[in-house]
Amino acid sequence: MKEIIPKRRTHDTPILFVHGAWHGAWCWENYMNYLAERGFTCYALDLPAHGERRGTNENIRRQTCMGYVREVKRIADEIGNPVVVGHSMGGFVVQRYLEEATPPAAVLVAPLPFRNLPRMTFLKIAWQYPLMALRFNALLPVEVTDERMYRRLFLYNAPDEVCRKGFESAGAESSRALYAMAIPLVWLRPDRVSSPVLVTAAEHDYFFPRKTQERTARAYGGDYRLYTGMGHNLMTETGWERVAGDIHDWLVERVN
Repeated sequence: MKEIIPKRRTHDTPILFVHGAWHGAWCWENYMNYLAERGFTCYALDLPAHGERRGTNENIRRQTCMGYVREVKRIADEIGNPVVVGHSMGGFVVQRYLEEATPPAAVLVAPLPFRNLPRMTFLKIAWQYPLMALRFNALLPVEVTDERMYRRLFLYNAPDEVCRKGFESAGAESSRALYAMAIPLVWLRPDRVSSPVLVTAAEHDYFFPRKTQERTARAYGGDYRLYTGMGHNLMTETGWERVAGDIHDWLVERVN
C-alpha cells in the first residue's frame, strides 16, 4: 500500500484511493501528492494480485469482485473510516462497499455505473478487441496489449510519456471480477447508501457515456462534475489538477 503523510496535517480524516481494472496504487500519485500538500493523509491500495507489471502475476485469474470489496473493507478498517475514492472498476467496488460501511464521504471517479456496464460499451470492446472478448468469455485474465490500446481505453490528450508509463505499469485483470460487474452478478443498492457522494465524469470516456454517470450521481443523491477534453483516466490525463482541485474543495465542505 502506498502512503503519503502531509508535512502539515490540516484534516483529521484520511483518504483511501481504490484503483480500477488493469491499474494499481501507482495511478493515484498525482491526486495523492496534490491532496497531501493540502493537509490530507493519503493511502492507495493495490487490490489483490494487482500492482505488478504485465504478465507477472498468475493469481489474478482467481480474483473476484467481492474479494476486492473485502480488501477495501479490511484496509479501511485498519486506517479508521477514511474517505474512499474509487476509479472505474474501483468506483464500482466502492459503491458496493458503501452498502456495508458509512465513510465520511465517497468520490467516484469515472465509475462503472451502478446499473452495470453499458451494452454498447461491451459491443464496442468485442468489435475492436475480439481477443479480449474471447478471453473474457472464457474467464481468462485479460490484458491491455499495446500503448495504442492503452491510449484508446484510458486517455484522450495526455502526453506520450504518460501513456507509455501507464501501459508499462498496467497488469492483467480478472475476467471473473469484470464478469460480475458487466452482467451484473453483483447488484448495487444506492438506497442503502447514506454517505455523501461526488461523481466525476470525463467527456471522452471510452467506457461510460456521461448520461450513465449522471444517472449514477442521481441514484446516490450526489453531486456531479463533468470534465471536458479529458478521457477515462481523470487521475493522469492532462488537466487532472482541475479534478483534484474540485475533489479537494468538495471534501473540505464535508469532512474535517
